[in-house]
Amino acid sequence: MNEILINAETIYNYLNIKENLTDSDLILGCGCMDTTIVEVCNVLYKQLHSQKIIFSGKSGKGTIGKISSSEAQRFKNCAIELGMPPEKILLEEHARTTKENIKKSIKKVKFEKITIVHKPYVLKRCDQICKKLKINYQLATINLSFKEYINKVNTDKTMTLDDIINELVGEIFILKHYRMFRISKVNIPKEVKKSYFFLKKKGYKKYAI
Repeated sequence: MNEILINAETIYNYLNIKENLTDSDLILGCGCMDTTIVEVCNVLYKQLHSQKIIFSGKSGKGTIGKISSSEAQRFKNCAIELGMPPEKILLEEHARTTKENIKKSIKKVKFEKITIVHKPYVLKRCDQICKKLKINYQLATINLSFKEYINKVNTDKTMTLDDIINELVGEIFILKHYRMFRISKVNIPKEVKKSYFFLKKKGYKKYAI
């Protein structure tokens, strides 16, 4: 298991993008099982002086059969519990993928600059999607190391370790096959590819062919 965690951490660190954030008028929380996204949106809403928050998502690969409402509505409920003002929250409840989260949300709301919040290891893909869309954006996520992130979501009982590792492998699969997913190309380091193939061989290929 230790070798599996080491390789998973290699991919996690590569996919996680750290940015110095500046003010933006819109925050987008991309729907999934991970409610740390709502926590980040709650903090950034005040820090970045944003006028609106939009939560996006119907259901996707990680939430089908696990939640009864849309991903967007679930996030809104969590946000209100954290004290976010309901009148500032918009919903987009049709998207089933991260790409759709972004594309459908930017059509729904006018903005000058958008802050997109997602899981740490989905930021690289968000970056490639946004480059294709040619929008003014920045990316944000919870500031946790791989081990801290695992402990956090396990404590919240939103995702298991196997869920996370399968999704890490799935993210590299999407980036490798960027033409299939119609996103911009990204160079994947050799050590990341090595970890990707190692984890696939170990059976973590729920989201990879």
